[in-house]
Amino acid sequence: MVGLVNCSRWCLPMLMFVSIGNAWALPSNSDILSDIEDLHLHRTEMRFGEYIERLQRQDLTTQQDLIQQLTAQFALTAQDELDECRLLSLEDARFALSLAKERLALTQSNHFSDLTYNGNFSAMQDGQAWYAHWLKSWLQSSVSTAELEKIALAELEEVAKKREELKRSNKPGNNASIKAADKPVIINAFKQRENTVYAYTESLLGSPYRASAINIVESNLPKSFPAPGIYNTAEQEFIYHLHTDNLPVKHMDWLFLHEAVPGHHYFSQYALHEATCPALNHLRVSTLFTEGWAAYVETLGEQLGLYNDTSSLSYALDWQAMRAVRVLLDVGIHTKGWDDKKAQAVWMAHIPEQQPIMQREIDRIRRWPVQVITYVYGKAIIEETISAMRAKHPNLSIAEIHRLILDRAPFSLNALSSLRGH
Repeated sequence: MVGLVNCSRWCLPMLMFVSIGNAWALPSNSDILSDIEDLHLHRTEMRFGEYIERLQRQDLTTQQDLIQQLTAQFALTAQDELDECRLLSLEDARFALSLAKERLALTQSNHFSDLTYNGNFSAMQDGQAWYAHWLKSWLQSSVSTAELEKIALAELEEVAKKREELKRSNKPGNNASIKAADKPVIINAFKQRENTVYAYTESLLGSPYRASAINIVESNLPKSFPAPGIYNTAEQEFIYHLHTDNLPVKHMDWLFLHEAVPGHHYFSQYALHEATCPALNHLRVSTLFTEGWAAYVETLGEQLGLYNDTSSLSYALDWQAMRAVRVLLDVGIHTKGWDDKKAQAVWMAHIPEQQPIMQREIDRIRRWPVQVITYVYGKAIIEETISAMRAKHPNLSIAEIHRLILDRAPFSLNALSSLRGH
């Protein structure tokens, strides 16, 4: 999970949006990308209820003029004069502008000033339109809820297959744990994983790049905080978060891959320092790309020298299954009006062994709608890109494909469409 300080406490970087404040001068430059880079861009909030309340407090009178001016500039931009990096930037900006137009239309509804979000879009006036907009904002796509459910069910089938393979494995188990108070031991164990993984990254990711040393610190958040780890981009910190007084060793491989290398820390540093296209000021590395990449690289653990015991592999599969179920619950709660009882029944039908965290995750989906989908959908787009590139370019190695994907890290996940041939 990627986090940034000072958005309440934690917030996630999103694909940039045109802000709705009235404190900016309208763009006057003929270069639209420069104009957009000069704007102060806000991030979509994880808590939809607070997002709606903030919109209701805003003065929206300047929004229409800003959108019209930027739309006119897009029409005048000569795309054939732009290199690939600027074209990718332009497409992300165009998508952000389309979201701003859609959002403005939603705020002009007669019901907007009276909207209240209580954890369920289905119970909200214009709720389905807002949920569709929220999906598009987080997923940078108009993907249907039916397609999301299909992806989630495919993930569950894959987990079931891998569990059968795991039963036939000759690897040992590992039920060891480290006391939370033994911070130096925990940090050293994560550092050992860093050394192990870097021995394989060049051959698997196609680049000799090594990110700056990661800071590993313990979380000071309450145990009720739902995520087991956070990556603080600003401080380059991998923050491990314990829900008990012990850290099971079987959690550590998966957590390091996701939060550190080659997950969030590696990805964010690569985007800044190594990607083919520089990270332009107006772009924020998208949540969909970062979480999708981090979820994808969890599947590479054995190729990166980790997952040497069945317990670590099983724990990774627990997360893959749980994320898929969360997609089903998010769609069900917000488009079908599921109450907690129905959500609990679906959870128990798929992952009954994870009942202890069931209500926590249902509450999270109500509080942070759609965010849980980014892991599964982002991973699916990356895997689709890899499959398409292998079919289109059979001589490309997986390392070369990974490198091409990483080179687009500063942009939204839509930047991969050209690799897929779309």
